[in-house]
Amino acid sequence: MDSELIVRQLEHRYRVRNERLKPFFNRLVDLRGRFDSFSVISIPRAKNARADALANEALDRAPD
Repeated sequence: MDSELIVRQLEHRYRVRNERLKPFFNRLVDLRGRFDSFSVISIPRAKNARADALANEALDRAPD
């Protein structure tokens, strides 16, 4: 992921403070528990330009 914050939240190093994000975080934790192994790492945006561009494109798109 290019979000160090989310990676640290999934590692339980940071708490999820945003109330709107808590249901998504809880869903991720639930899904993670369904796998035998799970890992997540932070990749700086500068080293992941294509994914960053796609994310920005999706965020800029008007909702249907």
